[in-house]
Amino acid sequence: MAYIDEINALLPDNGVGDITAEDLRRSIEILDTNVGKLGEITEDNKTGYRFYNLSEVYANAGDTGIGAVDLSSQNDPNNDNVVVDIGSDNGAKGNYSIVAGLGTKTSIQSGTALGKFNTGINFFEIGSGTDDLNRKNAFQVSQDGTLQAPDSTLALINTASNDTLVTKKYADSMTFSIIEDTIEATSNQTVFNFFKKASYVQVFGDGLKQTLHGSNPSLQSITIDNNANGGTGLVTVTFVVGQPINTLVEIVCFN
Repeated sequence: MAYIDEINALLPDNGVGDITAEDLRRSIEILDTNVGKLGEITEDNKTGYRFYNLSEVYANAGDTGIGAVDLSSQNDPNNDNVVVDIGSDNGAKGNYSIVAGLGTKTSIQSGTALGKFNTGINFFEIGSGTDDLNRKNAFQVSQDGTLQAPDSTLALINTASNDTLVTKKYADSMTFSIIEDTIEATSNQTVFNFFKKASYVQVFGDGLKQTLHGSNPSLQSITIDNNANGGTGLVTVTFVVGQPINTLVEIVCFN
């Protein structure tokens, strides 16, 4: 930023000399147009817009992109522990981008960054980092339209309200798979092999009570081997000898 430097250039170096009416008018125009409000800024032959405040240290921000709007703060005078990268990546570097918050940045054309200390690599980001060395996003939208909430852990979702959106990771952890088949043997044990990882198994059937891990006399055993088949898992349900033929059995495996 060169607003104050531009004004200082109009003043005599030794404090002695005449200031012309044109110089004074130009100084007032610079102050009125730029200082303390959104002002036009040209850096590296690209013109964008940035809040200008005398307390800001914009040397910490990169060159503003063409038509970009930089409403960010790149230093925090109230927190001496905040580490700010004094480099060329901070701020609204992408052309036509918008950046607001503390330590935020984007180099993506038409990208948007909010919050604090985001990663700066997605089309839209809400940063939740703590400083320049610990950047992360609470929410992000990639340029292909993928929505992600990287900070949304399984434990956080479980303890949140019923209106909380879940991630694919959470949905996968709660889904289940079903196999349906009929008992075809009466003189031998009937075994169902279900190639699936599972942490919990339920069995239903005609004339059979709901069973959990072999708790019903109709079952001899249920075994789970999640290391079988190269890691795809194997569930084996074994019925006792003499189950009625053509009994429909439903096995539900929960992840």
